[in-house]
Amino acid sequence: MSVISTIQKILPFTIIESLIDLTNWTVTPFFLLLCLYFAIDKLIHANPIYCDLEGLVNVFFCYYPKIVPHQYLTEYDIDKKRLYWVPMFIAIQIVFIITPRVCWQIAQRYLPLSPKKFCSDARKAKSLPDDENTTKIEEMANQFVDCLHSQKPKNRNSLIIAYFLFKMSNLLMAFFQFFVVAFMLSTEYNIMDSVESVINLVSPVQMNHTLLHLRSIRCRFQIPGTMQPAIRPIYCFLAINNFDDSIFKLILVWLIFDIFFTLCDLSCATLHIGNHYNMEVYVRSFDSEVSSEKITEFKNYLRADGLQLLSFVIDQDETVASQLTIAVFKIFLNENYQLETAKPRGEVVTFENGEHVEMGEIEMLI
Repeated sequence: MSVISTIQKILPFTIIESLIDLTNWTVTPFFLLLCLYFAIDKLIHANPIYCDLEGLVNVFFCYYPKIVPHQYLTEYDIDKKRLYWVPMFIAIQIVFIITPRVCWQIAQRYLPLSPKKFCSDARKAKSLPDDENTTKIEEMANQFVDCLHSQKPKNRNSLIIAYFLFKMSNLLMAFFQFFVVAFMLSTEYNIMDSVESVINLVSPVQMNHTLLHLRSIRCRFQIPGTMQPAIRPIYCFLAINNFDDSIFKLILVWLIFDIFFTLCDLSCATLHIGNHYNMEVYVRSFDSEVSSEKITEFKNYLRADGLQLLSFVIDQDETVASQLTIAVFKIFLNENYQLETAKPRGEVVTFENGEHVEMGEIEMLI
């Protein structure tokens, strides 16, 4: 037994996929809603920094370390574009979570072996009575084999390719989100600063000049003791970003774990391509004396797409997957081993009772 076959048996593939789904479908919306709550709350209750008619800085919900209150100011220039960083990040998160899954759902509609259809049929078969269940399984097996036969050579392994691209897109999206957050926590539009911000992630130093927090006002005021004006940049935290530093650091840590789980998921999916362990178990439960050569032939008959589809059905219900595998195996035997036990059509066969029957009237001799 090869090393890869051994790994395929012991890898907790379903557990890792469940962790990925938990991360993407529960943790991500939690962070998004949290960011959205702070954004809306602060936008409603806060006023941005500005120079009022009397030349004073409005200090309501605004922290500025460079000047003292009631400093006379006459001009200002606020960087409003950066106000859109938080809603932009929320939009990016939503798009990156939904896009790969929508593409995967659409791709399943056009694949010859559609996991969506067979998984839906498996769920239906699970709840049917025994007689109807058997009929449904036979129907699924016939559809399964028809799909295998209808695949053109250029479309073979299309299910594997689509599934692998789906897993790869999840990983790319996770990496891209990570660098987006790191970029937003950097001090300049520079990727090296993004890397530095990750290295200094646990630093206790408050980041007062990140892309999230850098709010500048150029104000003209008089230098004490002189009549000459001076223009000085003043940095301010807008209220919308009072909590962004800790939230986005937490999101950055979560994205690191998300990348790790996604890498594990992709590795497991790659190792499970062509895994026929469950198929072999089901076939041997039907015929314990089946030869290894016949198992190998059946594996080649199913090809990688068929084995992958069986793994999707196993995730829905193992009993249905076992019944489906056995039904497809019977069709395989009927197609490939029937002629070895049957007489050629047209030949007259004489039974012990003296009756003469043409082979054309006999479908199969067991």
